[in-house]
This record gives sequence, C-alpha cells and structure tokens, in this order.
Amino acid sequence: MHKLKATTIALFCIVAVLTLPAPVAAEPLSGTVTVANGTADGDRVTITPIDQNYRRTGDPVNTTVEGTSFSVDEVPDAPLYFVRVVHNESAHYALVDNSTDVDISLSSKVSGQIVAENGTAMEETRIQIASSYGPIVTEDRTGENGTFSVGPLKPNSTYYLRYGIGGVPYNHTIKTDAEGDSYRLVASDPTNDTSNLSASGGTPASHVVQLVAPRNGSRPTAVETLSLQNDGDRPFVGQVELQLPEGVNASGAMYQGKRVPVDQDGRTAKINATIPPGERSRVGVAYPIEDRTLERTPQYDPDVLAVSFQGYDLANVEHSENLERGDSPVPILVMNSSAENNETFTVELPANGTTQTDSQSGEEIEDDDGTVPLDDAPVVPLLVGLVGAVGGGILAYRAL
Repeated sequence: MHKLKATTIALFCIVAVLTLPAPVAAEPLSGTVTVANGTADGDRVTITPIDQNYRRTGDPVNTTVEGTSFSVDEVPDAPLYFVRVVHNESAHYALVDNSTDVDISLSSKVSGQIVAENGTAMEETRIQIASSYGPIVTEDRTGENGTFSVGPLKPNSTYYLRYGIGGVPYNHTIKTDAEGDSYRLVASDPTNDTSNLSASGGTPASHVVQLVAPRNGSRPTAVETLSLQNDGDRPFVGQVELQLPEGVNASGAMYQGKRVPVDQDGRTAKINATIPPGERSRVGVAYPIEDRTLERTPQYDPDVLAVSFQGYDLANVEHSENLERGDSPVPILVMNSSAENNETFTVELPANGTTQTDSQSGEEIEDDDGTVPLDDAPVVPLLVGLVGAVGGGILAYRAL
C-alpha cells in the first residue's frame, strides 16, 4: 500500500475557511475501532463538529485509539460529527449524530482488475479509493495483469475507485462485500459526443447567466456558466459547444474555475473539457451584450436556470414573463416552474448601470471591445457568493 498523500478531498465544505459561531457547550464522545487481523491501537482520530448543512461549527478535536476504543471528554456540541481515523496511513471516515457512539470496523477489502476496452491489462496504473463522503481513503498501483487489492476497508460500504489513463479520468463505484469475488473494471474509450451532456446539479444552479454592468457605459457583459453532467458510460473528452448571440465574439472562457482558450466558429464557442461518466464540470463563456438586450435559449436542458446581476437595480430591469424574481437578498431572476427547459427568455438592461472601476487604481478599465474582461468579471467569486445568499431561492425552484 502506498502512502496516503496529505492532500485529500474535503467532505463538502467542512475544512473550508469559514466564519465560526461563538463557542458552544462541550460534550463527551467515544467510539471503537477494530481491525481484522490487526490492531487499531495508536491510530489517530480527528473529530470535527458540523451542522446539518455540513459546515464546520467548531474546532476539530484530536485523540488516539487505545486498544480498540477512544474517547474525548469535551468536543463542541453539534448536530453531527465527522470522524476521521488514520490507520496504516490510510484514512477512514464516519458521520454520526450527537447521540451515537462511533463504531468503525475495518474488516473488508476490494480487489479486481482494470483493463482497456480492447482487453489490455492496465498495469502500474495509479488508483485512488475515495470514501462515499468524498475524501480519499488510500491510493495504490495496479500490479501484474492490471490487478489490485485494497484493504482493510469498512464492510458493506460504498467507495469510488478513480484512476487516469492517458490523461483521461475514470471513476467506478465499488462496494465491499458485494456479490462476486472481484471487480473487472473496463476503461472505456472516451467520446466527444455532446449528446450525453446535460446541465444538471451545480451550485447554485445548473445554468447561471451573470450580467455585469459596463465599466465605462459602453457595453454590458454576460458570463454564462453551466454545470455539465456526463450522462453516458464513457468519458467525454472534446469540445463543449455554447451558442452565442448573433454577431458577438467571445471575450473569454472558463473551465473548472480557470480561464482557458476558446475557439469560435460563427455563433458557436468551443471549449475543451474532460468529464468522466456520471460526473460534472463547470464550463463558462463571456461575451458582450448588444443594445443592452439579451435573448437566450437555454442549452443542454438545464434543471435550474438563474440570471444574476452586478451593478444593476433589478427594479429597473425588464424581462420576459417566464423569468421571475428569486427569493434572495441579491438581485436574481429564475426561470419559473411553468416554463419549458429550452424556452427562450429575454432581459432588457437599463442604460444607467453602475460604473465598474479598477480596485487598485480606481480607473475605469475595459477590453478593446468595451466589455469587462473575463479575468475581472466575477465568474467564480460571484458563484461562491450566490451559494449562501441565493441558496434558498434557487433550491426552492429546484424542488418544484
């Protein structure tokens, strides 16, 4: 077994930098850790208090296993606790409420073989085993004939086995104590067929259109971001195509939060993307808005569409009837529940949007075409802000 790297995927946001509430009453917490054909004595335990939204509510508490048990006299009182146990440099996780003791049993393993679609064994392929909560449990490499065997793991539990071949990521769901002796995992050849992509999930919506006021009164900018899910059984590796309004050129593009090159063929902006089966990636494009009017038809069949504004008073914005104001403290419109997913919507912006200036020099800045550059447009920051401020309004529409 190879050493677990220090960097792991956090459970949602619990290890993010958050503003924590005032200290709360401390409570005791105890548990057991057992290892088949081994011992948990000396294993490190970290207990993180979180709320029902998986946000950290206090500082983590650390302890160690003595024999098969551990206990802490004082851990911040919280509805839930996320428990991490490090055994032989592999990490194991449990999520318990404040009335349940922790019981982690490491008595199972998963084994199998990874082969290419043509049957070639994938030898010496680096694999990662991830918990159903998200964080990485351990990593290893396949051996002769592409075989692997990983353990000990929790019994009757779901894990994700991840690896990459030729830069293409793969992700398989596996279960301990499942029927059959082992898994035969096939790394299917990638496809560039966009018909397998749909706009779904995403935070706060699967399709967000951000309308940013001009910096000097010339032209507003639209930044469209889609959370695209690969609904197929093959990795998608190719160009995502986003249709632009007539007569405009893309001023920038984004993939997974980073600025990337964009190709344009007529009205079609093309952005390189790689999306494993069953997973999502964020893709976005920025472009100027002509005559302060935006008419758009949603693409990739989004489950939730939101239009947000920066530098505009929503009371002065005119829009089509299939958009309505979201229940949110920030200006936002959402496609109403009676509208079809691919129904065209229209937004007419006022002429007196707030002037945008450079945060350091205070001077008005624009690209050569008079639009806000993508680097300066709040692509990722605004999305992050919308999570907390708009979450209630957006999620309400998603539930309809």
